[in-house]
This record gives sequence, C-alpha cells and structure tokens, in this order.
Amino acid sequence: MDTVDLSLLAAYPGEYKDSLIAELYSALQLEQEGITIMPGVKNKLNMHKLLIEDGLKPYTGKFVAKKDLKYKPRVLEVNKAQRDFAIDPTEYLPTFMAAKRGRGENSENLNIPFAQFMWEQYVKKMGTEVNLNTVYHGQGQAAFVEFDAGDAYAVGDLVTFDQDGETRFFECVTITTAGQSPTTHAAKWKWAGAKALTKGFGKIIADEITGGGTTVVATGASTGANAYDKQMSVYRALPESVKMGQSGQVLLYQSMTDFEYLMDHYEDKVSKNFETINGITYLAKTEKKVGIKPVSWLSGSRRIIASVAGNLVAGTDQMNDMNVIKAIAQHYTLETSTSFMIGFQIQDLSVLKVNDQL
Repeated sequence: MDTVDLSLLAAYPGEYKDSLIAELYSALQLEQEGITIMPGVKNKLNMHKLLIEDGLKPYTGKFVAKKDLKYKPRVLEVNKAQRDFAIDPTEYLPTFMAAKRGRGENSENLNIPFAQFMWEQYVKKMGTEVNLNTVYHGQGQAAFVEFDAGDAYAVGDLVTFDQDGETRFFECVTITTAGQSPTTHAAKWKWAGAKALTKGFGKIIADEITGGGTTVVATGASTGANAYDKQMSVYRALPESVKMGQSGQVLLYQSMTDFEYLMDHYEDKVSKNFETINGITYLAKTEKKVGIKPVSWLSGSRRIIASVAGNLVAGTDQMNDMNVIKAIAQHYTLETSTSFMIGFQIQDLSVLKVNDQL
C-alpha cells in the first residue's frame, strides 16, 4: 500500500517555515460556473420534457381531438466516486518535520504535521480533479478498454490496467509500442480515474451529435481576429423563442482561451459596444440577452456551448459528501477515504447549440 512520498523532505534538511504552501487547487463550485445542482439523486433521475403539439384549426363546431401531449425523457444518472489516502506518520521521523509529530513515539501517535491544512487541500484537490477532468471531459468507464500488451497506443487512448490489487484507469500521453504499460513506462501514461467517473458534458454532447440529438454550428477555429463572429453565429443558431428571451437568460459557456480571443476581437471590431453588469459580460448586439460565461471546466477544449441558463445540470446526493473524510487508525498507519455521487446531463437539447470545435 502506497503512503506519503517524503523523499523531498529528507533531501532538504535544516530550518523550515512553520506553515505549508499548496498548489492552487480550486474547490468544486459548480453553481458558480453555470451548472444547476440537483441534490438527492442516488441512482437515476428521469427528467421529462412536456411537448404540446400544434392544434389550432378553423372552427367546425365538431369536437375532434388528437394526441397533443407528449413526454420526452432525459435521464440524469449518477455514479459513486471514491478517494483513498494512506499515511504512515512515522515516515516523517527522518525529516525536518519530525518535531510536528509531538512528544512520544508509541503506537498511539498517529499525528501528521500540518494535518488540518493537508485535509483542506485534500478536499480542494478532489474538487479540482472533478472540475478539470469530469464535468466536461468525463468519458465514463465504458470508454476505457482493457490494456493489451500486444497493442501500441496513441495519445488520448484510454485503458484499464490492473495495478496494486485494483483495476485503474489511464490515458496515454505519449505514443507507446507494444508492451509499454502504465507500470513499465509510467511517463507515457497519466492517471485518468476522474474521467472514468461518469460522462461529462463533452461526452454527452458528442454522443448526441452522433445520434442525431443535436447538430453543430460550423464555425471553424476562433482567433483574436474572428472570435466575435464565431460566437455570434453559435448564438444565432438557437431557436427564435430562445433568442427573444422567452426561455430565460442565454449563456455562452467557453474556455478562458476563447474568452480572451473574444475580448481581443472586441477591441478590434466592436470597442465599447459591450458592458459588464453584476459580473456578467454580455455579447454585443444581443440586447443583453446573452451572457458570456468563461468556465474552468472547459479548460483544454475549444467547444462553445450556447444554452439557456439552468439547462446544464449536475446530480449528486449531497454536495458536502466530498468534504466528509473518514479516517481509520490502523496499527501504524492512518487510512482515510471519501466517497460521493456525481453525474451530469443536459435537460433540453432544443435550447442548446455548440460549435464544431472539440
């Protein structure tokens, strides 16, 4: 069982600052990034859209009805995620943090230096993993194939691989030759467990495009010289009723890269023809009906998603489940675990348009 890696602590003896710094992990903040939370979901939530067919006709005086009401289902499915973490506190003894263990080195001393800070970062790191690798980029377990030692793999290939007594999920980051596995050539693979948790919006949209549930707007790649035109074309592909504001606020979800290109193009083409109100930057020439929404979960993607606010949903049982850390003291180690439910869905495809970039 792996425990904490203290090799770098042992390599730097001497005095130390009485605190730690951390990478800039971000706690999971779905609602702040334009996603509607649906709590209390433990398996599947059937969301049915009510459709009423056209039925007006000239007066006849004779009652003849037809099947006007239809219900179209969308299923929000959540899957359970977990995070395991083991620490052997005695491994700190050869390092300069040993004093933080307190007095006594009996079997009851399972103190960890800077424990509270570490647990806070532990939770934030999980949030970062979900945000960057699951919300949009999640593929679900079915997208992973069992590693075959006789195959070579290309960048982006997803595999399962038995390692340390469990099946783990990896993504190829450097082309391999046959037999180069996550164990023998670890640098050619990266951990992809968060992508296996559930289907993210990217996978949901791609499947709907393949299945005919939605279509893309042909825009080509955005740059600082054309971004406004590209985003406007995605917005204008929405139904007329949506553009009239009858369905509520429209948001253009995008990566910071596309947002920066849009700002560059604003300067060049429509300077001073947009404004920011209550933290929302509105797309020019839309009468403030379209908010520009740069989101971290689209990092690494050039997809632009135009939809009514509230249409992208995340299902879970309780959002604070991720903050609950169960710790079990073993003879010489401290084993901790966290588990929670997570899943994503688009409620109504008719009020969603995307560009042709991935």
